[in-house]
Amino acid sequence: MKRTFLKLSLFPAIAAGLMGCSKMTDNELIMYRIPDVPLVVTFPPERVSTRAAELGGLILSTGGGTITESGIYIYATGNAAIPGQSPSGRFNEKRISQLAAEGVFSVEVRNLMSNTTYNYRAFATNESGTAYGEMKVLVTSYGTVNDNEGNQYQTIKINNQVWMRENLRSGKYTDGTSIKGNCDSPDELTFGKYYSWQAVQGISPEITVNKNICPDGWHVPGDEEWKDLLKSAGVPDDQLGKTGQIGTDQAIRLKDSGSDYWKSELINNSTGFSALPAGVCRDTEGTPSIQAGFWTSTPYVYYGFQSGSEKIIREIEPANDSGFSVRCVQN
Repeated sequence: MKRTFLKLSLFPAIAAGLMGCSKMTDNELIMYRIPDVPLVVTFPPERVSTRAAELGGLILSTGGGTITESGIYIYATGNAAIPGQSPSGRFNEKRISQLAAEGVFSVEVRNLMSNTTYNYRAFATNESGTAYGEMKVLVTSYGTVNDNEGNQYQTIKINNQVWMRENLRSGKYTDGTSIKGNCDSPDELTFGKYYSWQAVQGISPEITVNKNICPDGWHVPGDEEWKDLLKSAGVPDDQLGKTGQIGTDQAIRLKDSGSDYWKSELINNSTGFSALPAGVCRDTEGTPSIQAGFWTSTPYVYYGFQSGSEKIIREIEPANDSGFSVRCVQN
């Protein structure tokens, strides 16, 4: 790392004291070294709700100085969350962390506005000044909804649709009967359950009337509703009815930006949809080609996301041997 040294000509007393020395030692040079500004990384948002989020960063280097302050600068649009919208950059406020050295720090930010897009970045200050991490996007939730087992889900409004921001993890239909044809995920609280298409539709030999897998007032979105979502995220109209990979890079606006998940710096989750790599449940052997799959209510149509690609998958699964995630949409 480049270091800047004091010029002796600016400090005559010091210079005079050193005139008799034929050579300064390394230790003597270090005494007159000006520290660099710190090196800071901004982390993606965590634990996002309607009015709060956990924001943080990492001080990779103190710059050779002493950290006197670190935390988060927040910039607000003041507008409802609109896919692809860039905040105006208007400074809102500064939140201070407790960290005073190198390492990870976080700040629990409260009193935010619901359904609003914010920009934020980490900062750290030492004797030489303040350094900033990369700007990140935070979209607060629209509200919450509970299923009949008491599970609560964050929701997000994307244009005229209100979606669950989390995968369904209910084990019962709205009438209280158990859902058959689902399998548990390794981390159900984070990733939800996997459901067969028959389970999503409430179809089985014992059921004569289709049952609703979603909470009251919500339903499994159809193919057209998914198309509306993808159109909101920027997928071109001429791509929406195709199968296979569609769009260009619109998955960056739909995938969760948390560093523990997709591992791509391009992802900004600017819609707030927060798709996670929950995996899929299959009866057949082999590695699945998608890391997240979502059923629609349209027969056997599903949507998927991959690691290493920011296109979106739209396919039909006639074999019907897969367990996928479910996101519900408000009626």
